This record gives sequence, C-alpha cells and structure tokens, in this order.
Amino acid sequence: MNYKSITSLLLLIPLLLGGVSTSQSTAGGSDIAPAASPKSEELLFVSSISMAGTMWQPQREAQFGQWTVYGWGTAVKSSIAGNRWVHIGVPNVWFLENQFKSISLVQFCARSSSGNRTKPTQMDVWSYGTQISSDAITWANNNDLQCIDHTFNPRVFYRDVSISVFLHFANTTDEITLYRAEVYIGSDY
Repeated sequence: MNYKSITSLLLLIPLLLGGVSTSQSTAGGSDIAPAASPKSEELLFVSSISMAGTMWQPQREAQFGQWTVYGWGTAVKSSIAGNRWVHIGVPNVWFLENQFKSISLVQFCARSSSGNRTKPTQMDVWSYGTQISSDAITWANNNDLQCIDHTFNPRVFYRDVSISVFLHFANTTDEITLYRAEVYIGSDY
C-alpha cells in the first residue's frame, strides 16, 4: 500500500465513524478548517445546503471600490468609509422524500482584514421580500474566519431564503472576504 492510499484511508475513518468534528474559527488563520455546525442532538434529521461565497451580490455595486470573485469567495473593499449591504440567496429544499422540510438555522462565514474596525454588523434573513429575522452581529476582534448563525426555534417553514449582511468599512483599504452561506433543514412531519 502506498502513501497516498494510506492517507486516503486515514481521512475516511472519521467519516465512516460518524462525521468530522468542526470548529467555529480557524486556528492560525488557515482557510481550510470548517465552520461550526449545529449539535446533532438539537437538530434531528438535519441536512444542510450551502451556497459558495462566489455568489454574493452587492446592493449598490458603485459603493464598492473592489468586488473580486475568487474560487473560494468574494473579496470586497468600499469606495468610501461607511456601511454597505450584500446579499445571497440560498437554495432551500422544502420538500424531499415525501416530507416537508423546515429551516433550523441559517449561517454565513466571512473574514475581515481588520476585525476590530471593518466587519459585518447585522444579518437579516428574508423570504419572498418579508424579513423573517434581523440580528446584530457580535464580531470577534480578530482576522480569523468567523461564522454567524441565526437559529430558528421552533423551526420555520419557508420555500425561499436569502441572507442580507450589513458590512461596516472603517476605510477604503480594509477588506472583507465573504465565504459560504448555508441553510440547515430538518423534517417536522
């Protein structure tokens, strides 16, 4: 057995034994660590659907001095200091395997080049133009990848889900990289 085969088998063992543990932010600034996931005992029969960070859209493109889409996400800078809205629609499976599905949690992940002054400050969740939640964001004072959640308890049923995030830019040089957005769904019926 060669090195690659052994490595592949070692990587599959946690998956075969019931999953991979996750953490909320990366240690040492690595981009590859997964974000925190809901506890399985809290959300029975949960699935998740992710949207790549390349799918974010500006509310007013002219307000951004930089809007660069990479394979892993979208890096943005503001053309002037101030607040800017960005949006992303997330696919939502609301009926699967003869069961209606409800939303347990929505989440987005981002990184700021200067987390103490340029950061996301608010997350709104929408369905067909109706705001279904609005949360002020507590952003850690660091430059690590951070994920922000909104939990629906009890779960809610919506066919259409989108996330809006209010970004605060202290200047025109700080950058925020927008990564994935995700919806966790479960069976209620």
